[in-house]
Amino acid sequence: MSVSFVVNHSFIYHRHGIKLKRKSNNLLSRVYSNVKQGTSVPRPLFDKLVEESKRIKASFHFPGHKRGSAIPSCMLNSFGPSMFSADLPELPALDNLANPSGVIKEAEELAAKVFSAGKSWFLVNGATSGVLAALMSCCRPKRKVLVPRNVHQSVLYGLILCGSIPVYISPNYHVEYNIAFEIPESSLEEQLREHRGEVDAVVIVSPTYHGYVSNISDISEICRRYNAILIVDEAHGAHFIFHPSFPPPALRSGADIVVHGTHKCLTSLTQTGMLHLSSDALLSGRVDANRISNALQLFQTSSPNYLLLASLDASRQQFETKGEAMLENALYLASLAKRQLEEIPGFRILGKRNPNDMFDPTRMNVVLREDYWDCNGFDMDQLLIENYGVYAELPSFNHLVFIVSPGNVESDISCLVDALKQISIERKKDNNITPKDVSQNCLHWQHFGKVVSRLLQSPFPRQRMSPREAFYHPDRQFVPFVDSEGRIAACTVSCYPPGIPILLPGEEISHDALVVIDTLKQFGATITGFHEDNNTIQVV
Repeated sequence: MSVSFVVNHSFIYHRHGIKLKRKSNNLLSRVYSNVKQGTSVPRPLFDKLVEESKRIKASFHFPGHKRGSAIPSCMLNSFGPSMFSADLPELPALDNLANPSGVIKEAEELAAKVFSAGKSWFLVNGATSGVLAALMSCCRPKRKVLVPRNVHQSVLYGLILCGSIPVYISPNYHVEYNIAFEIPESSLEEQLREHRGEVDAVVIVSPTYHGYVSNISDISEICRRYNAILIVDEAHGAHFIFHPSFPPPALRSGADIVVHGTHKCLTSLTQTGMLHLSSDALLSGRVDANRISNALQLFQTSSPNYLLLASLDASRQQFETKGEAMLENALYLASLAKRQLEEIPGFRILGKRNPNDMFDPTRMNVVLREDYWDCNGFDMDQLLIENYGVYAELPSFNHLVFIVSPGNVESDISCLVDALKQISIERKKDNNITPKDVSQNCLHWQHFGKVVSRLLQSPFPRQRMSPREAFYHPDRQFVPFVDSEGRIAACTVSCYPPGIPILLPGEEISHDALVVIDTLKQFGATITGFHEDNNTIQVV
């Protein structure tokens, strides 16, 4: 299969890679005009919202700004009036998100068809609401749920609500780069065997924030053998289904429930997502769709923003008609950026570790070479923002994650590459940086990586009580951070982004956890669950 598009470039696409060559000037709009036209594919919710906003003559319903008439002038001047005229409540023609029977139902059914689901739900409280609803619908109090130790904090909040007990699985971990990879199937099966008959569900994060994908096909077979529901947090992988260069999507690999953060890698508005139930889980009755619908009412607003809902419908239609072409552009730009970044002294790109790895090729994990720098990833992030206007998705201790999506253009790549080139050049000119500085920084990185790996790998910190018991414990109190070792954590403490917990409710606070928190604080990371104003932490 060959395709010829994207600004100033042509592509020859192969199943196992992309070759690049220059071509004449082609505008992106001309590219997209050559693919299947969107007008033939319905977008019922979006179109109905536009229609309804135009027919209103006198509004006596919420919201109070009355279709933009009383919106603050600063917002009106910045964003224009048209957006606010479509900010409507649940009028009869616009259906009801909690019990859809009209255009929302139709839009969700179209999404289910595109994503190969048996049933899909629109989310306006983010992928987090989908994760919470999935857990509440499948997991029972005192029963066990297998989760990776690098799970998103929303999973822990779900376990607090449903009262289930987490059993942690070790992800593969790269100590030098401080990056967690996929979940090994052997570790999963070992835990399922040990806790046979006690496990309601398995939660897998795939892809990870860094783009690494677990073998969902094999994992789903293991889960079936032990009668456990497989929930996949695929918040970062909603785009996989639209282009063959990406790993296979979880729904087509045997997952029972999949949660997408569509605003991340598709084009819906921030705070939107989708929850999907597989056809097999739906038809077999393994998962009760009504329980999911009921659970969503616990976590979704009863006054959903229709701009958010319409963006889900419009984004689905856009990717259904033009997704492969749009992702081809993103793949090209990511490949171009990686080749150029690899040539800059002081950086390396971490992608696949071997040919069999499943990895999102639009993720760019830019690692700072420890033998070159006397700074860390948070410092580098600050430099990029303040001096060059370049924003990474995720800074970490010794690397940064940059994400290329269909919204990027070639000038974005130039900005990033030029900025890192200039920073590298200035590092060479800096006579104040001594070999001793670099050596000490290198040792610091290595020590930090080893400490983090001990938190993520078995044996895990001792679990003294369930997350729910710790959260509701009557003797919760705040103690000085330095005095908390050996106490039981009463809340989740995470580095955000990405929202992966360092401390989990119910765990005994270890010296390693305190070292990680203290180190991240020193280097400018944002820590949630820790009170920086008085250096205290909540414990039992």
